[in-house]
Amino acid sequence: MIKNARINLNLLLAEDNSADMCLLKGLFEEKQAPVTMQWVTDGREVLDYVFRRNAFEHAHTPDIIMLDLGLPCLNGYEVLKELKATEGRTSRIPIIVLTTSQSIDDVEQCEGLGVDAFHSKPCDLDGYMALVQKLLDQEFPRLAFAPPYYEDVN
Repeated sequence: MIKNARINLNLLLAEDNSADMCLLKGLFEEKQAPVTMQWVTDGREVLDYVFRRNAFEHAHTPDIIMLDLGLPCLNGYEVLKELKATEGRTSRIPIIVLTTSQSIDDVEQCEGLGVDAFHSKPCDLDGYMALVQKLLDQEFPRLAFAPPYYEDVN
C-alpha cells in the first residue's frame, strides 16, 4: 500500500467507459486507498485538465494519469504525444496506460512515447482486484513519489 507522508494521490483517470471507471473507483474505495480520482472521458478533456483550460482551469496537476488508448476526440496516442512534447512539469507526469489492447505493437509504441507502465484491462473482477492491488503496492509509490517529478518547476 502507498506508505508516504502525503495524504492523497491525485489520480486522473482518462476512461470513456463509465462501468470501468465505477469499478476502479469502487475498488480504490474498498481498499481505503489514499487516492483522489478525477475522471475525464475523452482526449481533449485530458489535455484541458492537465493544462488547466476551459472547465478545468482550477484543476490540480495530477500525480499520475491512467490513460485508455481508445478515447474519443483525441485517442490516447495523440494525448501522449501532446503531453510529452511540452516542456516542464506536465511532460513528467507519470502515465499508466490501461486499455483493452494486448498488442505488443501498442506496448512498444507506448514505451516509445514515454509511458511508465502498460496494462491490458482485466476480463473479470478478480483481475481488476489484482491490478488495483499491484497499482497500490508497487506502481503508484514507484511513479508518484520519484524525482524529478516532485521538484518545484512551476
